[in-house]
Formats: sequence, C-alpha cells, structure tokens
Amino acid sequence: MKNLFVEDLRVIAAGLPSDPQEWPHIPCPTCKRSGLLVDSLAEEESPLSKSQQAGGFDWDPSYIHGKFHAVLKCPKSKCETVRLVGTTGHWETEKYGWDQYYEPLFFLPELPLIQDFGTCPLSVRDRIEAASAVLWVDPSSAANRLRAAVEELMNHHRVPRMGINKKNDEFRLSLASRIEQFSANRPDLSDVVDPLTAIRWLGNAGSHDAVLKVSDALDAVEILTHIIHRLYDTSGEMLIKKVEDVNARRGMPMSRSLDSPPF
Repeated sequence: MKNLFVEDLRVIAAGLPSDPQEWPHIPCPTCKRSGLLVDSLAEEESPLSKSQQAGGFDWDPSYIHGKFHAVLKCPKSKCETVRLVGTTGHWETEKYGWDQYYEPLFFLPELPLIQDFGTCPLSVRDRIEAASAVLWVDPSSAANRLRAAVEELMNHHRVPRMGINKKNDEFRLSLASRIEQFSANRPDLSDVVDPLTAIRWLGNAGSHDAVLKVSDALDAVEILTHIIHRLYDTSGEMLIKKVEDVNARRGMPMSRSLDSPPF
C-alpha cells in the first residue's frame, strides 16, 4: 500500500512557499484525513540578517533569514490545533525571482507518518511517533528511532535480545543478528528481511557521523510502512472472507430483521 503521508511530507520538506494559500497538503495528526489550514502566521527577521543588509559585501536576498511561527487548524472543529515553528529564507525562482520560503523545524503535535498500522504492536507505534517528533529538526535521530522500531518488531516476533558466548557470558545481540534469526524462524516472511536490513543501515548511519536528510528518514518510513502492512495488515484476509461469504450466498442479500433499516 502506498504511503500518501510520505508523499505529502516530501513536498513539505522541499520548503513551504511564501503564500500560505499555496502550501501543500499537511495531514492532520488527529483525524489523519483532512489537510491543515493556516490560521495565523508570524515571522521575524534575525538581527544578523538585518545587519548584513547594511554591510559592504556583495549582498543579495539569499542572506535574508529569520524565524516563523504558524498556527494550523483542521477544518474539523474537534481536531487538535497544530503549531509549526521553523526558519525563513529566500531562494531564486523562475516564476517570481527572489521569493521567501518557510522551512519547518517542529510540528506540535507531530504529523502522522503512517496511515494504518493494522494490528501493529503499540511499542512499534511509539517508536514511529518518537521519530516523527524530531523528523524535521534532526532526521538522523529520526532514522535511529525508526531503527528502534525494527528492534521492537523483533521483540514482538520473539527473537531473542541476548545471546550466550563461549565463556557462557550473556551478551546483547546486534540487530543484524536478530534479523538473521528472524529470517531463520520465519522463512515465509523472507521478503521483509532486506527491507528490515535497509532500515538498520539508515539507523546506523544516523547514529554515527553521517548527517541524514529528511528525505533519507522518509525513505525509512516508506520501507517500514511496507513491512508493517506485510506483517500486520489483515484487510486481505477480511476481503477473502467477504468474497467467500458472497459466493456462499450467491450474491443474495443477508437476511435482516424487520427492525433493520433497508441500507
């Protein structure tokens, strides 16, 4: 199943245009259906940016920068208000010449990353939500938290965390070893081993010297979405059951009580 949230977030990560009316679809973290709308927007140019405009060097609008704060609301009144904080900058466009853009750093509450978790364990969801909280300001940390979600998947599938060495001492198994054990235990799920490994690599990169971009962390989200749907999506089974039921009735409607409405 395609993760439409990831598509939205990739567009947001490219920078929000100066006109809020042109902002892309920002998924509501409460209902996960509607797009958030800008209720208010305030910005402030930094002191350094102001001083540079008076400087004697070869200045251009790319040196203009600052911070902004926006209040976003869902069209559905019961949904929670979202606050967005970030930085401003200027880029040169073919259409407008120099134009301002907004770069998000924090959404509070965080934006959703996956539409449907199926029967996925809560511990895995918690790690994914933790990744979303830091996605914009620290995508390397977000990738590492998604790697932690894979560790939780291994826990749920009862892959041991600890091993015993030749000295009979207990030691913590690496995620690579746990994925290998998972592959041996569940040959019927061999198709998710490479995706699990890909998230491990991205998480490892985020833990060390590599500075990942938001797009890299979203790659991990996209891969993890595939894994979760493969392991926990029951919609296919429900559809098969429905097909069997319709075939057994030869298409005839199910019997209703006299009190049931005709729809």
